[in-house]
Amino acid sequence: MGKLYLDDFVIEKGFTSTEEYIQNCLDEDRAPNFNSVKYYQSLWSHGLIKEWFSIRTSDAGMIDRHYWVDAEGNLVGATEGPYPGEEGTFKPEEILSGKRISSGWTIESTSGLSYLFRRWTGERK
Repeated sequence: MGKLYLDDFVIEKGFTSTEEYIQNCLDEDRAPNFNSVKYYQSLWSHGLIKEWFSIRTSDAGMIDRHYWVDAEGNLVGATEGPYPGEEGTFKPEEILSGKRISSGWTIESTSGLSYLFRRWTGERK
């Protein structure tokens, strides 16, 4: 099981753990926003991000790109819609780092995250 990755990004939001931050976001019916690939890797490794989840990146405060998660945890550019991702399949570190996420990234499917998070936190008790 273990704990989710935590750094100053979540602590500066006023939370003592990533779990507490995610729970707060879900309670307020908003998608959690993260600032690094390390959060993605932690969520993926704990089964909280799954295939077909929708990931949105943001640069300079604008929703910039849209990706789908594949079965291996890679990001596949969603090339149709108002915020298309880059065409192709990418390792998370290629997309969820640097300037392309200057304003962070989020899991668009909060209902899927909520379901998995409730199961995961229930298993940890």
